[in-house]
Amino acid sequence: MEQLADHGDGFVVYVSELAQARTVFVQQLPATLTVRAMDAKAQVTFDPQTVAGYRLIGYDDRALADSSFRNDHVDGGEVGAGHTVTALYAVRLREGATGQVARANVRWLDPTTREAGEAADTVTVNDLAVPFTAGAPQLQVCYAAAYFAESLRNSPYGREVRLTDLASVVTDAADQLDDASVGDLAATIRAAAQLR
Repeated sequence: MEQLADHGDGFVVYVSELAQARTVFVQQLPATLTVRAMDAKAQVTFDPQTVAGYRLIGYDDRALADSSFRNDHVDGGEVGAGHTVTALYAVRLREGATGQVARANVRWLDPTTREAGEAADTVTVNDLAVPFTAGAPQLQVCYAAAYFAESLRNSPYGREVRLTDLASVVTDAADQLDDASVGDLAATIRAAAQLR
């Protein structure tokens, strides 16, 4: 189903209970019908002077060649109204690094005019000096969900964190966000931790 959705610029979701179906069909589906950005792409360029290594977490099947970023004939992803997309990277800085870590570019097509838009920003070592617990709760949920997915795939990266720690991160975020689906994720991670 995911492959069909990817090839058809659609989206796929698993629904296992009535409350989830209501959320999908009443809240999420209408938002996907109103596209705000077509063929959206992100490109992150790391500075080798400050970064010793990095890797993208997830999106394995959506990677593009660097040369395809500004090629508007290459398919990207659609972003619906009210939706956000998060790309997570694990980054290892060089000893004593200062200055710029990365430059992030995003590019999209306006769904009405088909005109390309682009925005960019930089990330510095100082930007990364914030404790994880001070980060936005939505980012903490993305982090935990990504590493949980790595764990479910039996990826070697999934062993970098303990599931009980991920469950705690999501539980704390759920308290701040007042979002039942985040609480459900915490419960799912906790249940998976008990099976290991």
